[in-house]
Amino acid sequence: MRSTFTATALVLAMGALSVSTPALAQPAAPAAAPAAPAAPALCPAKVTDKARKALVELQTAINAKDAAKIATTETAARAAVKTPDDKCVLGQMQLRIAVDRNDYAAAGAAVDSMIASGVADQLALVPLISNVGKLRYNAKDYQGAATAFEQAMRLAPNNGEPVVLLAEARAKSGRVDEALGLYAKAFAMQKATGAKIDENWLKHAVAFANEANNPQTIALTREWIAAYPSPKNWRDSLRIYAMRTGLPNEELLDIFRLQRATRSLVGESDYSRFAVTAMEKGYPGEAKALLDDGFATNAISRNSSVMKTLVGQASAKIAADRAALAGAARTAMTAPSAKMAMTTGDALYGYGDYSKAAELYRAALTKSGVDAPQANLRLGIALAMSGDKTGAKAALEAVSGPKADIAKYWLIYLAQRP
Repeated sequence: MRSTFTATALVLAMGALSVSTPALAQPAAPAAAPAAPAAPALCPAKVTDKARKALVELQTAINAKDAAKIATTETAARAAVKTPDDKCVLGQMQLRIAVDRNDYAAAGAAVDSMIASGVADQLALVPLISNVGKLRYNAKDYQGAATAFEQAMRLAPNNGEPVVLLAEARAKSGRVDEALGLYAKAFAMQKATGAKIDENWLKHAVAFANEANNPQTIALTREWIAAYPSPKNWRDSLRIYAMRTGLPNEELLDIFRLQRATRSLVGESDYSRFAVTAMEKGYPGEAKALLDDGFATNAISRNSSVMKTLVGQASAKIAADRAALAGAARTAMTAPSAKMAMTTGDALYGYGDYSKAAELYRAALTKSGVDAPQANLRLGIALAMSGDKTGAKAALEAVSGPKADIAKYWLIYLAQRP
């Protein structure tokens, strides 16, 4: 609901629900052929004889858009209506007047009047009540909007949309925890029907949570990309994670690698950050392969001075680096410390030798000084890239502590791999 909602939408909703001013003067002509079932009418239109004349005169004035006549006939109609049916029809006409005038407050009062009559069709009212709430929302009357959305929820308890609309009104009022609870309720309602959660619902929940620095933000980004794993959504979600954790580039290698796997690196900034990080850690092969990917997909330009420098730096180190890897791998397998196995595994990963990298990460897990969460994370990533989904899942699920959040992103990617 972050887009503007105008009175035009309310007019369209009225037309779709057959709630334009009732034809009270004479009965409708017989249909020439069988017609489709009509949408539910808002009011029964069984007005009393006493009110009929005043309501017909008001209807005529509304149709003619005669402001002066509307004023006098509405006053007369107010005095004439007595029964619930009379009052519902008058409220319907007052809604039409309010919409024609772009008077959102009066539109809300007219809907309230129809509800108070007790005879308006409840399901037909729900879209109108929601639309009045949206108009109030756009006018920054968030409490008034919330009141309307709560009315819609009571009338349609199985409809998730009013729940989401109430969530947005609560969030705008600063009640973000309550809003996120409402989003969770709406998500569960939609899932229960077998339907996919609306992407806008997820995006708005992420945005509100992130703006409020709410601890649910990261979990919400994962739910978003699990349902809608586009490269843009992956990038946005991982950037939110990186910003919220505040980790420096050198601690984000596993996120950069996931961006590469999901094709969510964009432009020179993303590619240069990843390449510089890889170079600083001593992985020139990964930096060069990454940049070659960017050139091949036109994500970055070969003519960029920054890219030329990075390619040159990486290329100058690759031959010596690769020549030393075989011996380093043998030494790492027998060394008592886990450190060499981890760094050598990372270098092999950068060259795309995922199976050999996984072998070294497994070995690291048996050695002294191992950071088990990190080793399991890298093992799971290498196995995921090698195509061993079962082994990758087991390793990633074994990650504990702060690294578990990154592992959960990789598990989502793993589930999406063919």
